[in-house]
This record gives sequence, structure tokens and C-alpha cells, in this order.
Amino acid sequence: EAADPDGADGADDALEMTVAQCMEEYLTTLQESKSLERTTLIGYNTHLNYIREHLGDVLLVRLNIARVQRFVNALNKAGYNPSTVRKAYNFLHAGMKWAKSMGYIKASPCVTSDIRLPKKQPSRPNALDEDGRSNLVKILSGLPYSRVVIAAYIALYTGMRQGEIAGLKWSAVNFDDMSIRVCESIAQSNEGGTYSKSPKTNQDRTIPLAAALADILMDWHDERIEAWCEANKVLGTRARDRGFAKAYVVGNADGTHVNPHTISKDWTQFSDLYKLIGTQGKKVTFHDLRHTFATATISMGADVRSVSDILGHENVAMTLNIYADADPKAKRNTIDMLNDALAFN
Repeated sequence: EAADPDGADGADDALEMTVAQCMEEYLTTLQESKSLERTTLIGYNTHLNYIREHLGDVLLVRLNIARVQRFVNALNKAGYNPSTVRKAYNFLHAGMKWAKSMGYIKASPCVTSDIRLPKKQPSRPNALDEDGRSNLVKILSGLPYSRVVIAAYIALYTGMRQGEIAGLKWSAVNFDDMSIRVCESIAQSNEGGTYSKSPKTNQDRTIPLAAALADILMDWHDERIEAWCEANKVLGTRARDRGFAKAYVVGNADGTHVNPHTISKDWTQFSDLYKLIGTQGKKVTFHDLRHTFATATISMGADVRSVSDILGHENVAMTLNIYADADPKAKRNTIDMLNDALAFN
């Protein structure tokens, strides 16, 4: 395959470029595009360190399939999780595709069909089981409302992501038709700040509002509107209501959003205090509340397509792959229903 004539100068520049230098330039390009979230950037820097260690001195033009395979093998031998190895390879793959587009190389040496990658190991969600859910609801119901308590209730009753909860405005909570519209998510930028973006799948979705959650949010609404009025020095019902609709449900007193990591930090302290342990024997993270919503609804026989839509997954297969085997109770319910159906009268 011939290099693009427009990339001739790039190919000349790449003659002495190492794989590590190329990947550093690729990552810098991504950073300058402002398209990376902070967590993604952290992951890419980790992958870059692996590349520096195992491919750092290899000239870019001499990188081939055999060397890429040895890179994968080295990570496997070092004991890294298969998911970590695959992500590191995917980062290298993307970088080589970019290098080709820049005219640095004629063809990418990352041919996935020829590379033997470790098999994916399915990770089981660390959700709360039935007793754990009951215990958490009991704990929450005995506490005064706060940002972390409300965020936990929303996660349990809707399965919304942490960033989506941070991005939920009062205007998106409809008490008349009992629904929540998920149309905004707050993310942390690579500079450490935050910004608003569309939900993960870039599609708005509507989640039915459970009656119990509606009651909680109504009470929270009354509490927050007073704090908002005081913070913004607003008087008058109409002006107050019009402006407050733009405030964030679990935001600051003045209505601005909080960093989603603030919610996570508050929840970590909460989980540690009440010793919340999930089905995998690990401490329950805030994201595990989303897992808890999914496993609870599926184990109770909910339509998987509906659960998938509520979660905002791209397809039902994704939901099934993650949660179908997450709760032993779901299996027992299935067999019990079959037992009843086949029972002799």
C-alpha cells in the first residue's frame, strides 16, 4: 500500500520517530482537541506508559505485527487484567491509524484479526442484593435530605449514571406526567473543571418517575427552592419559579451544578460509614447503585428491553451481557415459574 503523496513530508519526519514519540504526539493532539474527559485521559496516559516501557525505543517505521504481538504478550505475562491489555492495544491501534492518516507510516501494523488478544473476562456487577437494598432504603429513610441522600434515591429508582444525576435540572422533572427527562450529563474535563454534555449515547431518554421518588423529590424541591431564593436574593413567586426551574436537583444552593466526583466522594464516605457491601464482596460504589437498579428490576421479571431503555444502553444485548446472570434470584424465579407451569393438578 503506497503512502498518500500529501503525507510524503510526514513520512520523512517519521524516519527517526519512535513508537512512543508518535503516541505522545497522538495523545497531545487528542488533548488539544478538548475531546477527552479526565478519566479517559488518565487511562490513555497509563496505556502510554506501557508503550514507553515495551515499545519505547522501537522506530515507528519498524513496528510490525510481530512486535505488536510481543507487546500484548508482555502485558499478559506481567499479569495485567485482560481488559487492561485489550484497552492498551486499542489505544495503540487508534494511534497507528492516526499515524497512517498523518502520512507517518504506509499502513498500520495493528491488524486485529492477526493479533491474539486475551479473552474478555466478564465482570459481575457489585450490586446490592435484596437484603442490601432493603437495608439501604431503611438507612436513607432515617436520614435528613442531603445531596448524597437524594442522589442515592435517584440512582436506586432510575438507574441514572452519576454524571446524568449531576446534570439533572428541575425543569426535567415532571411531576404532572410523572417522568424524568435525561438530556444532560456533567463530565470532568482534562483540566480538572467540568462541562455539560449530552448523555452517553447522545440520545435523550425519558424515565417514568416512581411514586415514592416523586414524593421525595417534591419535599426536596421545597427545601431547595428556599435555599436557592436566599442564595440568589430572589423575591416573588413567579420570578422564583421561573429561575429555579433551571437549577440542578443535586446542585449547589445557587442552582449551579456540582462536579460528579463530589457526589462520588460523598457517597464513598457514606458507604464506608454504613459498611455497604455488594454481591461481589466489595464496597458499594455510587455506580453500583445503577447496577443495583438493573439487577433488581431484572430479577423481579421486568421486561429487559424496558430496563435497557431506562438505563440508556445502546441495545438490549448489552443489558443482557452485563446483568442477565447478575442475580441468582432471577434464575430461581425462572425455574419456579416453570415449575408452576408444568405442575400436575
